[in-house]
Parts: sequence; C-alpha cells; structure tokens
Amino acid sequence: MIRKEQVSDKCEMIEVYEPTPDEKTQVKETYAVTDEMFGYAYDIDERARIEFDEDRNLMMVIYDTVMDSGMENPEKDPTAPVMFLFNRSKLLVFTSEDTHFVAERIRGMKALKQEYEPLDVVLAAMYELSKIYFGVIHKIDTSRQRLQKSLQTKVNKSSVSQLMGLQTHLVYYLTSLRSNSSLLADLQHNRDIDINEGQLEQIDDDLIELKQGLEMADMASDVIEHVADAYKSVLDIELNGTMKLLTIYSILLALPQLVFGFYGQNVKLPLANEGWIMTIAWSAFLLIAGGILLNVHQRK
Repeated sequence: MIRKEQVSDKCEMIEVYEPTPDEKTQVKETYAVTDEMFGYAYDIDERARIEFDEDRNLMMVIYDTVMDSGMENPEKDPTAPVMFLFNRSKLLVFTSEDTHFVAERIRGMKALKQEYEPLDVVLAAMYELSKIYFGVIHKIDTSRQRLQKSLQTKVNKSSVSQLMGLQTHLVYYLTSLRSNSSLLADLQHNRDIDINEGQLEQIDDDLIELKQGLEMADMASDVIEHVADAYKSVLDIELNGTMKLLTIYSILLALPQLVFGFYGQNVKLPLANEGWIMTIAWSAFLLIAGGILLNVHQRK
C-alpha cells in the first residue's frame, strides 16, 4: 500500500506499507529508491543507523521502535526497525504489519508545524517513538512486581522462567535504545545535510528521552536479575533438601531387604527361630518411616 499525505507545507509524507511488486516498481521509478534500500527497509535485523546517498540526494534513517505485538511472545525480539528516507520536500516511511502504527503516530502528532521540513518531522517522530519505551518498561516492572509477590507465597520454576523472559525483553530494549542514541549522536555531527539550530535542539531533546529510557531499562534489568538470582538460589536449596530426603528414603528402603535377605537364606542365624523378632523389626521400621513422613509434613 502507498499512501500520500501533506503533513506540512514543506513535507509530503509517503507511507510504503508492505508494497506489492508493482508498488515497489512505482516507488523506485518515482522516488529513485533502489533495491538495496528496499532490502534495508524490510530487514528485521537491520541496525539503527543513518546513511546519505549523494547520487540521489537522499538521507536514510533507520530507527528501532517497539512493535505493537512486542510483549506477546517472550522469545521474540519485541523491537523492529522502521526506515525513513527523505530529501528536502518528500519523506518516505517504510512500514510493516508490526510498525504500521508509526505512520499513524506521525499523522496524529499535534506538535507538527506547517514550516516543518522532512528532517523536522523525522526528529519529532523519533521523540514520540522514544516515549513508547517508557510504557513497555513500566509494564515489565509491573509484571515483575506481580511475579515477585506470587513468589513470596510459593517459589516455582514457572515464575522464575517468566522473570527470565522479562529480562530477555529488557536486553532487546537496552540494545535498541543504545543503537538509537548512537544514531542521533551521528546525526548531530553529520555534515552531509544542513541542520539548523531548531533541529539540533530537537536532537538534544530526543537524546534526553533516550537517556531516560536507558536509565529506566538498566534499573529494571538490575532489579529483575537480582530477584531471579535470589529465587533461583531458593529453588537450589529446596532441590538439595529434596535430594537429601530421597537419599535417606533409599537407605531406609534398602535396610529391610538386607535384613530379610539374610533370614531368607538357608543359613542358621541368631534369633532366627524367635517369632517376636519380626514384630520388633517391623515396628522399628514403621517408627522410622513415620518419623520421616512427619518431618516431610512439617517442612511443607
């Protein structure tokens, strides 16, 4: 899908959403987009960066954002790159199913001014996309508090695994936030395009938002790591206790077999003809077994 919209007097935005082969050809012919650029736009593993094409006078900015479905799968990278390609008057935004909301956010930004150029729109979009990280990090911290409360009642492997899933998501967020910060630092000192004072101030604002997100993610990651380590230690202690108990069980269960095995042989043994000796043996065994069961019940 290709959707055009004049977002300011100086910027026409063209959203390229999962284009068909015919739409790709149209974009290539109209806006001088290359196959290589299309490859960058829809490569889920593409890193955040900037690149200037002097021949076509196009600036490419790839920015990592949080996907709409980022929290649904704990094993999947919850971030995805979105590519902005622009010149002095036109801004192409390449989106997929997971990043389609980016163009909608740009259209809904109240801070857009009529004198904004494509770079101004991109910087304002980066500011909005950076704020999304705050929400998902708060959500992770809330989930951590819920899991920690449940673990105080009963320590189980499932809750610890969920904590590790939250930790994995935070690693992805931290990596994306650092990449975005590096991108903006490069843009701040870029000499391929002219950047005015207002745009430099907006870059500073974007960097402040990213720094705040990094600090939040770092703190949340440290807390989850320490909580998970503490409860993993508790599980290890409980496992050691269980192994000790099973060892005692195995020894106790082996003793009757050993004793009765002797008396089952055709060998003359002391007290073998005394009927009451079996009663005493069974009584002793049952007392010991009862003591172990009582101990297990008290541990629970």
